[in-house]
Amino acid sequence: MRLKTLVLSIGTILAVAALLSPEVLAEDVDITADHLSRDAAGAISATGNVETKRLNETLQADYMHYDPEKNQVHAEGNVILTSPQTVIKAPSATMNTVTKDGEIIDANVFLPDGERLSGARIMRKGDYVYEVESAHFTPCPADSEAWGISAATATLDQDEGRLSATHARFELGGIPVFYSPYWSQPLRRKSGFLIPEYANGERRGSEYSIPYYWAPTPDWDATLTPHWMSARGFMPELEFRHVSAIGKEEIKLEGLSDKRLNRKHRSRIRGKIGWQLPYSMHLDINGDYTSDHDYLADLSQDLEDFSKSYTLSNATLGGYTEHGDWTLSGTYQDNLQTPRNAATLQIAPRLESHWALPVLDQFAILGFDQETTRFSRREGVDGTRMVLYPHIEIPTYYFGGAVSTSLTLGSHHTRYWLGNTQNSNRPVQTSAELGLEGRAELERIFQEGTLRHSIQPSLRYDSVAAVEKGAPPNFDSGFGQVTINNLMSGNRFAGSDRIEHSHRLSFSLTNRLAHKSMSSDASRMRSGKAEAGQIQEQMVRMPARTILETTIAASYDLKPPHQNTATRLSNIFGSLTLNPLSNLSVSANAQYDHHRRFWATADTGVTWHSKDGHNLGLAYQLKDERYSTPETRTLNLLGNVQISPRWALTGYMHRDLKLKLIQNASLDLKYTHACWNLKIGGMWLNRPTVTSNSKDFTYRILLEFKGFGNVGYQGAGKDIGL
Repeated sequence: MRLKTLVLSIGTILAVAALLSPEVLAEDVDITADHLSRDAAGAISATGNVETKRLNETLQADYMHYDPEKNQVHAEGNVILTSPQTVIKAPSATMNTVTKDGEIIDANVFLPDGERLSGARIMRKGDYVYEVESAHFTPCPADSEAWGISAATATLDQDEGRLSATHARFELGGIPVFYSPYWSQPLRRKSGFLIPEYANGERRGSEYSIPYYWAPTPDWDATLTPHWMSARGFMPELEFRHVSAIGKEEIKLEGLSDKRLNRKHRSRIRGKIGWQLPYSMHLDINGDYTSDHDYLADLSQDLEDFSKSYTLSNATLGGYTEHGDWTLSGTYQDNLQTPRNAATLQIAPRLESHWALPVLDQFAILGFDQETTRFSRREGVDGTRMVLYPHIEIPTYYFGGAVSTSLTLGSHHTRYWLGNTQNSNRPVQTSAELGLEGRAELERIFQEGTLRHSIQPSLRYDSVAAVEKGAPPNFDSGFGQVTINNLMSGNRFAGSDRIEHSHRLSFSLTNRLAHKSMSSDASRMRSGKAEAGQIQEQMVRMPARTILETTIAASYDLKPPHQNTATRLSNIFGSLTLNPLSNLSVSANAQYDHHRRFWATADTGVTWHSKDGHNLGLAYQLKDERYSTPETRTLNLLGNVQISPRWALTGYMHRDLKLKLIQNASLDLKYTHACWNLKIGGMWLNRPTVTSNSKDFTYRILLEFKGFGNVGYQGAGKDIGL
């Protein structure tokens, strides 16, 4: 007859029996089992669904014998030892309840990140150390083991985060690939050498590097990489990272003496800082410095660097309060398309602030914006500019907010202090501005609440009278592409050097159709009156999806046309977003010059994805030379074909339609496994430099093992004439 489950507190029993020392009595050992018995010496025997708990460990087995005098537990049959660090499964185990030392036979040790360690005999040393005979280690799932390490002996030290082994064999699919008399495998963040890297190409020759990862403390680490290039020379690389309670910092350094160019000092310095400071302040720094303008094309291993025209470095210290915000910033830009950078404008420093204060019980909002910027360069006009913009806004709402108006009165005052020029005057520009805007949102919901149609008209009147004195310079202003934001803001100039003289009406109309589908959720009624098997249908509202959205906008000049302007109507701006299916999206933005009858700009894109993992993206961009110089016509294509759950083909192409050439392209075949990945592909680059005018085609093979690293090869190919 099966006995009722009993739970005994062994610490209490043994205290009464006075058989254990005070040290042992300090911690209880609780046992649950189908059958429990205790002999005259106080030893406990348990059978059937045995579970022993002490502190944060649990031991389960079919049979267990506990000897209180030796503080020893012996368990047999389906033994499972669970702790926060490991789960151990074995047919038998012997453990000391105080020191936690023990012997486990034919055990499998499961680690928190999914790794598995097995052995014919495992000696446990305390909480974190395991000595294993006839060991086998793998990070792969049990049903799909692709690689592992078999060794005569191994030591797992979870406190150090490392597996050390002797007479080790690295195995792929159970087949030994190579042998090492000693093996050290990091299981988490740990100092040591990383996987060596090898590549081959025309611009840098054969490349060899072996990174060393150094993690002396939990809050910072570094990677030092000796990097040798047969065509260039030796280039050491250092990456430093630090984290703290206020944020993180990162810096990357690299440099070499280039033997191909006989140039002693070529280098690159990059850094990032992101801090959250007291009093609602923040500090953000991003730096990128190269010693010369061909450095990225010659020596960078980042594909994004090949298309860069500028490198930017900036720093921003900012903060905010209940009624506004402020920033103090500086920007350094390096023009990679010019031989020298002396004529490039730099910003250091720039102080900006924006404040808004509700008054008269929020009837009006008093605002004040300020910007003071120092523009500097070694050649050409430089100087300091200050812009002040006091203004008042009076918003009004009708019909529960469906209709609103906003009246804005303000004045921009811009003053310059110029250097590097014979002009000793101080240019000034002052404006008087009035803006009145009305908006409405009209909507209709039909088809039982699943369709929502809305129309959003907007009409704005702007009157800006600006007076210029002393021919102010143009540091950062330009009449940019017409958008809804600048068309409906009263000033279509980007930057603060120019304020547009205007006396015009601007209008926009947005038409949106959204669909909110309803799905049926069948659930069994639990009412006592319901008949058995009765099903209740409940309609569940799904998230809304915009099916169609169109916007059209333009402005009309109310004053007589300028001498060089033959029309009062601006370029017409239009946008379209179409989502006929949940996995298909089409977007388009364009502006049309109705007077000269041409499309000034156009941006179109199509994206598609399937539940099987396929996706495709196509983007076209046009900027006509009659609107902006230089002319731009490009086509970008990005796609992924999921051949099978593990095999995928990905590709990318950037083509300049004006030059009729492909500037960047890549094609990769990827295999993804639970514990290893394989990528085979090629890359096309077409960016001539001072050192090389060749079109580079490189091919690469990358094999990555989970928890181990990666090995790969990259080689140079012939020009295939794309």
